[in-house]
Amino acid sequence: SLQSHVAEVGETIRTIRSLADDTAVALRLIGPPRPWGTPEVAIHKLANVRSALSAAAQALDASVVRVAKEEHAIGEAAGQVTRDLALMRQTPIRSVFARTTQAVMHEAENEGKQVRVLTHGADEQIDRRLSERIVEPLLHIARNAIAHGVEAPMERERAGKPRTATLTLRARRLLGRLLIEVEDDGPGVDKKRVLERAISDGLITPAQALSLDERAVLALLLLPGFSTRGAADALAGRGFGLDIVAGAVRRLGGSLRLEANEGRGFRTSLTLPFEGGLARVLW
Repeated sequence: SLQSHVAEVGETIRTIRSLADDTAVALRLIGPPRPWGTPEVAIHKLANVRSALSAAAQALDASVVRVAKEEHAIGEAAGQVTRDLALMRQTPIRSVFARTTQAVMHEAENEGKQVRVLTHGADEQIDRRLSERIVEPLLHIARNAIAHGVEAPMERERAGKPRTATLTLRARRLLGRLLIEVEDDGPGVDKKRVLERAISDGLITPAQALSLDERAVLALLLLPGFSTRGAADALAGRGFGLDIVAGAVRRLGGSLRLEANEGRGFRTSLTLPFEGGLARVLW
């Protein structure tokens, strides 16, 4: 409303200045008073009109400056209110990590595996609504890591690893967005077997398999229905349901990335908007 008012006043100022200029031109055309010409009183009145118009234009100019400052101040205050509202809607991601940890320990007990959970960045803030919607994708990723990722204690011992597996949950700010990582120290992914499975399912050809880099190979795990075998090994289950997780993350305005270190671990990274749920509404 203030911006509209400023625009209208600006238009009025331009009109007044135009009238003042027209008056000045009229005075020049009339010229100085002569005994046989225009009455001196008329010229005097025209001069007064011109002066009054100029003064009015200057006063309106000053008013526009004042209103513009007030409009800027109101805009700053509204912005601060929005920021305060965003802070009120935020909560530490610690509660999400706690639910994930609980689910991981329960899954590990069911699978007969020994797992410890480490958390980093649990005090990072996340929008409350976003935290509620990210729980299920995180639980799915963490449960998959335990059920189909980390090895049983005896297998880990034979591979020269500690009997207790480690699942790490991390959260940190990254360029105005929130990065959440779920990383295990299991066997990672056997990329050769991933390609073999993709070829057997008709997803890619042998020729295409030769040209795929590591990132493209892992992207195959995000395809619907990929890796649905029941046996829990280095491949089976790694991709199971990840297409659903990726879809859920995209609906939240985020993205999902997979990284694998063959024989040493697997990491799933979720990049999410830092804030959400605020909108300007005109009633």
